[in-house]
Amino acid sequence: MIKPMKFILLIGMLISFSGTNLIAQSTIDSLNPKIKMEKQVLYKVENGELKNRKNLFDSNISSYMVFDKNEKLIENAQYEQDGLLYEKTVYERKENGDALKATKKNSLDEIKSYWTYEYDSNNNMIEVKTYDSENKLTKIQSNKYDEIGNNIEMLLKNPDSKNGWKYIYNYNFDNKKIEQYRYKPDGSLKDRRTYAFDNDGNENVEIKFNSDGTYIKFVSEYDEMNNLTVQNWFNEQDEETHQTSFEYVYDENGNWITKKRSSKGVLSMVWERMIEYYE
Repeated sequence: MIKPMKFILLIGMLISFSGTNLIAQSTIDSLNPKIKMEKQVLYKVENGELKNRKNLFDSNISSYMVFDKNEKLIENAQYEQDGLLYEKTVYERKENGDALKATKKNSLDEIKSYWTYEYDSNNNMIEVKTYDSENKLTKIQSNKYDEIGNNIEMLLKNPDSKNGWKYIYNYNFDNKKIEQYRYKPDGSLKDRRTYAFDNDGNENVEIKFNSDGTYIKFVSEYDEMNNLTVQNWFNEQDEETHQTSFEYVYDENGNWITKKRSSKGVLSMVWERMIEYYE
């Protein structure tokens, strides 16, 4: 079971490790119905054997997400491996869809933590404050933007500290992020990442430069639905060190309902989704 992140990184956007679109591909065709709810089952493949999809959603749900009619997340939950509820998060939003508050509760419906959002006059999210169950402020995320709304800096810190983890972002003329600097609380550089994109706007090359001078390159490929299909890892000698690949099954609306992940050609993980649409 994947536990919650220690920091709130760009809250409201739920992105899987694979880089695929968790919400929908319905933006490709505005006539497609919008997702109301999705249930997801994640399991490891043992001895190459796949589980029966039809039976998984009765007792093996890993998570679910609920969206409003504007495809804004309003509720999500995660479950333990034994099928018991681990935690649930509910979002309160303004009429325009901007999140005002999110509350995380445990399986007993007790508040574990909550966070509030603050926006500037251009509706840019400039601050997220995280509180514990005793209403004590525990984390602060501060964002800065350029004149056209690109997030150019993010600071994650404790409320009693002036310093924290800082992220600096640079963009190209298409407003796509092409560079990221990550700094430790002491101000030293942790790493730098550069990004390149294909003709469809998908990130196809990422290079992570470490502070010691070493680096690793990730080269990615996508299918016609713009979902990640292959990611190859290369070292400084441009030798391939790892490959992760994905295979999808789509429904009639162009959203994946089955995703299989293989590492170096060996099937290792499967995601199954059950999607309910607004009528």
